[in-house]
Amino acid sequence: MKLTKAQARVLGALAASTGGMGFRDEYGRSSMDVLIRRSLVDAPISSFGRVHITNAGRAALAQEEGQ
Repeated sequence: MKLTKAQARVLGALAASTGGMGFRDEYGRSSMDVLIRRSLVDAPISSFGRVHITNAGRAALAQEEGQ
């Protein structure tokens, strides 16, 4: 899956408005930042590597799932 630059900009705006939902990779970048960067250089999403979920991210996911 590759994103166009317009799609990446929309996702970037969404990520900024949600604070990245608390997802961080091992370098402290949000998963959305990594997704956008990798998509712009046509790298496959499967090359993400591990993504760590912070407590804020867990709380946001739990709230979305209605727990």
